Amino acid sequence: MGLGVDLMGTNMFSGEIKKKHFWGLLIAIFAIIIILFIFISIYINRPVIYNGIKVNGIEAGGMKPEDLEKSIRKSNKGINKDITVKVLDKKYSIAFMDLFNYDYKSAVDKAYGYGREGNIFSRLKDITNARFGKQEINFEVKTVLDEKKATNYIDKIAKDIERPAVNADISIGSNGKFTVTPHQTGYELDKSSSLKAFKTSNKSVVIKFPVKEIVPDITSQMLEHVNGIIGKYSTGFNSANTNRTQNLRTAADTINGYILIPGREFSLNKVLGPRNKENGYHKAPVIVNGGMEPDYGGGVCQIATTVYNAAVRANLKITERHHHSIPVSYVPLGQDATLSGDVLDLKFKNTLSAPVYIRAYINNSKFYVDIYGDDSRQCFNIDLDSEVKNMKESTTEYREDKNLPAGKNVVERQPHKGYTVNVYKLTYGSDNKLIKRELLHKDTYKSVNRIVRRHSN
Repeated sequence: MGLGVDLMGTNMFSGEIKKKHFWGLLIAIFAIIIILFIFISIYINRPVIYNGIKVNGIEAGGMKPEDLEKSIRKSNKGINKDITVKVLDKKYSIAFMDLFNYDYKSAVDKAYGYGREGNIFSRLKDITNARFGKQEINFEVKTVLDEKKATNYIDKIAKDIERPAVNADISIGSNGKFTVTPHQTGYELDKSSSLKAFKTSNKSVVIKFPVKEIVPDITSQMLEHVNGIIGKYSTGFNSANTNRTQNLRTAADTINGYILIPGREFSLNKVLGPRNKENGYHKAPVIVNGGMEPDYGGGVCQIATTVYNAAVRANLKITERHHHSIPVSYVPLGQDATLSGDVLDLKFKNTLSAPVYIRAYINNSKFYVDIYGDDSRQCFNIDLDSEVKNMKESTTEYREDKNLPAGKNVVERQPHKGYTVNVYKLTYGSDNKLIKRELLHKDTYKSVNRIVRRHSN
């Protein structure tokens, strides 16, 4: 019995010792782990680049980012080459480094950031792979286009090569022959695509800038079809009225040489512009409330009438036309046209297949408008015919004016009869036989009474 008790006590004592050893070992392991964790944390969070990492082939391990940037800037010699830019048939040269910059910061940030993402185990793996050369880590310093410098350079090239398109022109010599001045194609640099070409050049030695060609509205080929008169008209005037004659001449010079391409509309108001002193117009009689008053541009309505008649005979489509308030003496009833500021206009559209050229000039107290086009397609002639449907006589209105001497009469406004007239467009074939007679328009001129001021006894 005594021996049994001794053995039990010994076992108990031995078990207590084992427990103490176990807890001591566990505590030691935990301490080692904590110390190791602290060491690893301190190591991986050092403010330097990890060993085995290179930038531009330079070992960056152990360097602070700012020191690394200074080092690679010092060692980098730059790209010593020129870029050749081709635009149309021209070449331009510029040094690569005049447009591009090195992005040192991005490369340094990548080097410093390597091994600093993910959990601690993935980071340790990246760090040890780099340190022991299991994975080659080398960040290249890339070049970045300086867009401001590139844009300025592109603008300089644009100024050198860009040019506006110039329409072809046509003139008629004294011999009646046509001379065509060739058109000029315009050029416009595609600046956004040019900038993109720089960005994607990938250090190329030669790049091309795209250019947009601008074709003018009127080309030389179009004017080759202008070969003869397709419509003309003339009206007479009193050259003794010098102001009115000068207005006609100014307007004729403005219209002369106008080219109207197919599908476009002619506006006489737009072509002439404001009829004022600044544009060379003088005061001459114009129709106001059935009477005549002086105003700048007086007589220009005769221009409108003559152009209108020539356009109708050239078989152009009249899109706007207005008659005078009273009949005019230089054309038959209903065959006139008038203008009034920007309110009343004369417009017509070129519905033909070829351009038309308008020639306007004055000769021997007559104003002429000749419209040229492709006369090979004009196998007919056009004329106008006016048919008076109604006429209204005018009367005399007397107005008392005590400022006049007793028994004195003064005619303030001349009378004009009123008319309703139908105007027909007559189309004749090449054999001069009438092909078609169609109503062009119907005009009504109101009668204008004579106004007499008098002082009755």
